[in-house]
Amino acid sequence: MRLAFLFVLLLPVCLAKPFHQQGLFDFMLEDEGSADMPPTDDPVTSGFGPVCPFRCQCHLRVVQCSDLGLEKVPKDLPPDTTLLDLQNNKITEIKEGDFRNLKNLHV
Repeated sequence: MRLAFLFVLLLPVCLAKPFHQQGLFDFMLEDEGSADMPPTDDPVTSGFGPVCPFRCQCHLRVVQCSDLGLEKVPKDLPPDTTLLDLQNNKITEIKEGDFRNLKNLHV
């Protein structure tokens, strides 16, 4: 009986979607229906697309990964990233494909 009860409690956790970090401003824009924002031609991504890299902080189009001791550029960065902060890490080499999908990244 306890095993069945434990199974019922753990089932929703196992079926949960991946965590997608969202800032307060993003939530407010979605709540307002983005009425003040012009329509964009950005492709619609599913909830399983790129998420904020582990230990980094993402807000709008800014990805903050400084002071984490990273040895390489994180993978699966959000494609709409315009600012990526990697300072004070242990990155010694930037590979050719590290920023391939970041078309809006400011240099």
